[in-house]
Amino acid sequence: MILKRKSEDRGHVRFPWLDGKYSFSFGSYFDPNWMGFSKLRVINEDIIDEGMGFETHPHRDMEIISFIISGQLEHKDSMGHSRVIGPGEIQVMSAGKGVLHSEFNPSRTQKTHSLQIWVQPNKIGVEPNYDQFTYKEPSEGVVLLADSVGAEQVAKINQDMKLSLGVFEKSAHELSFNAQKHYWIQVIEGEANILDDTFKAGDALGIKEESLLSIIPLKKFKFLLFELP
Repeated sequence: MILKRKSEDRGHVRFPWLDGKYSFSFGSYFDPNWMGFSKLRVINEDIIDEGMGFETHPHRDMEIISFIISGQLEHKDSMGHSRVIGPGEIQVMSAGKGVLHSEFNPSRTQKTHSLQIWVQPNKIGVEPNYDQFTYKEPSEGVVLLADSVGAEQVAKINQDMKLSLGVFEKSAHELSFNAQKHYWIQVIEGEANILDDTFKAGDALGIKEESLLSIIPLKKFKFLLFELP
């Protein structure tokens, strides 16, 4: 079974400082058909104006991933972390039993284009944790960014899942799946032919009970791949 989630069908909110597109129900956007996918609860694509952002606010029992497409994002939290992340870096915050944090665009000259991702954890009430690391984008192929183990150069997530970054440009590829698991592909950049349909930046597919998917890049095709229980 494959679900298609095209960019133009997402929720869309606009504030003076924020342009947000929501894959799943979030805030004022509610669609009972799109409450999440497996343990994936939120994928918000945000464009944040210069010097603006999200004031300090609480989170609890959620794995929160920040992925930067362009620009920078400054993170501060009640655990004492104060970091700035940009393209080529990934940040995972386990909210656990409770944490406060803020996120701002530190630049005065460039907007921030980011994905904020929430995943439901496999345990609640744990100690909050923060993890950040630099990854090398593949020229062709798929690289692991985060999983439940958190080995060297891979962020740890409190859920039985994997998050990978894929770049396909030179040739067609086939992704192999475990039919007992769920998969979500979120397109970041470029275009590809998938299932005789064109998928572009902002589009997505939800996949379950499938074992194989063919992807034919039309332009440099960059995507996040979630493997979920």
